Amino acid sequence: MLRSTLTMIALGFAAPAIAGSVKPVSIGSFEGQKFEYSTRLADADAVVIEGKFVRGDAFRFTVKPDGHVVGDVGSKEVAFRVSKKEADELAASLKTPQIAQNAPTFRSGSN
Repeated sequence: MLRSTLTMIALGFAAPAIAGSVKPVSIGSFEGQKFEYSTRLADADAVVIEGKFVRGDAFRFTVKPDGHVVGDVGSKEVAFRVSKKEADELAASLKTPQIAQNAPTFRSGSN
């Protein structure tokens, strides 16, 4: 279950954000686990995804252009693969201006 949750986060399945190389905080849920995260384009078209499970650990993933994903959840290191096509689409979504039809909810303060 953890791997499938991480894969869904890594693929950036939440609603698209407004243009730019950093997407604002998005909120998602998968298999009952709620989380907040943001994505940004790093060097060499790698995508960095950083966030926190609402009732749990922080996470950080780097999705490399070849589809290799490395990162950590809390103090546990993780590594898995997504397809090159999925990695390319994720990086492209951060390069291409998009207008959100349903703007994500932004949170402030502590949970």
